[in-house]
Amino acid sequence: MRVITIGVFDGVHKGHIKILEELKNLSKKHKATPEIFTIIYPIEYYKGNFDGLLISLQERINLLQMYGTVYTLDLLKIKNILAKDFFDLISKDTKAIVVGEDFRFGKNAEGDVTFLAKLCKERNIEFKIIKDIMANGERISSTLL
Repeated sequence: MRVITIGVFDGVHKGHIKILEELKNLSKKHKATPEIFTIIYPIEYYKGNFDGLLISLQERINLLQMYGTVYTLDLLKIKNILAKDFFDLISKDTKAIVVGEDFRFGKNAEGDVTFLAKLCKERNIEFKIIKDIMANGERISSTLL
């Protein structure tokens, strides 16, 4: 059994740490393995209006490994999967899912935390949303950093 979180986790900032700490708490509660799915972007995303990532993939993995087993999800391979189908893929053997309140998933980011909560309830998977952390009136995010 496992407890999972999914996200880019670029910079592994305070908001991410709050999610990762809850991942560890839920893992202990459910006596399950904490697993982190981090999204990797193709080179095309580093051009144009995309400012790039704050830290390298390897640095991100090294930081995330302090909280659980890390897996990478290639954006090109998952971006066209419908939200329900993506949930079916990641929810197998899952006791709990924890994400930030801005989490989106599935083709065209069609799935949000409300939809994810519904799917988790149907499968009897505990679901936690971690509220944004604010600093000086702004949401702490990789973009802000």
